[in-house]
Amino acid sequence: MAKQVVAFFSKEQQAEEALGQLTASGFDREEISVLTRQDVADNQNNEGQRDGMTTGGVIGAATGLIMGLSAFAAPGVGLLAAAGPVASLLAGAAAGGIIGSLADLGFSESDTQLYIKELEKGSVFLSVDTEQKEEAKEILQKAGAYRVDLR
Repeated sequence: MAKQVVAFFSKEQQAEEALGQLTASGFDREEISVLTRQDVADNQNNEGQRDGMTTGGVIGAATGLIMGLSAFAAPGVGLLAAAGPVASLLAGAAAGGIIGSLADLGFSESDTQLYIKELEKGSVFLSVDTEQKEEAKEILQKAGAYRVDLR
């Protein structure tokens, strides 16, 4: 049975690095979700363009994190940018459906409330559905995740 590994990053560049490392290690991109506030994604994308990408072509080519994000409104959080399975659920949810959407992915209400607070702070949420949870956890931690939960 697949397990889920959830991580939070303080910078989108760290999440991009983690995503690049995950895909380079054979993790299925279709099983990875990313969620962040849209204003955070926009600001960090502009900074990356201004300062130049430091993560290199492998990550940019492998992930396309910024380009693959879809926008959704979430009351109390603002405009969210999402990719992966969580984006598919949010696309079908009404405004304010983030709690229900995360519940549909198997998150408890208490976890969801905690994750929403992290998003409100501007953190980047990244989750991986995988049998290789320890390998995923190690990759996420090396990329700079400040919180990693195994579910």
